[in-house]
Amino acid sequence: MAEDATIYLAFGTVGLVPDGGLCWIMHRAFGYRQALQAIIERRKIGPAESVRRGLANAMFPEASLTAETHALAEVISASAPLAVAAAKRLLRRMDSISLSEAVFAEAVEQTALVRSADGAEGVAAFRERRRPVFRGA
Repeated sequence: MAEDATIYLAFGTVGLVPDGGLCWIMHRAFGYRQALQAIIERRKIGPAESVRRGLANAMFPEASLTAETHALAEVISASAPLAVAAAKRLLRRMDSISLSEAVFAEAVEQTALVRSADGAEGVAAFRERRRPVFRGA
């Protein structure tokens, strides 16, 4: 997020509510009372608060935002796509399951990843001390 950007909750100005999952995100980031207050007050949330509350991962000066975004995209694109997808599936469930259910869910995902071509490539690359080339298979 750029250091001079804001998240503007202007929905109430036009007679609407936050959508696209924003109510869910706000509730988790702020808690019920503060989320409701931010929404009905049509608050502008600055970058420092956005990072602190988990609405943004980082903030950068406007001049370096594009370069920082591209650098992050490079890191993400070099990641194993099956493992990234599995991590996303797992993390989306963590608020609603127990520790033992989480351990089981992780084992299920890990088993599939170990059996994948990307899993074999990752282990081979580690052993050969080279960068892996993941194909999403």
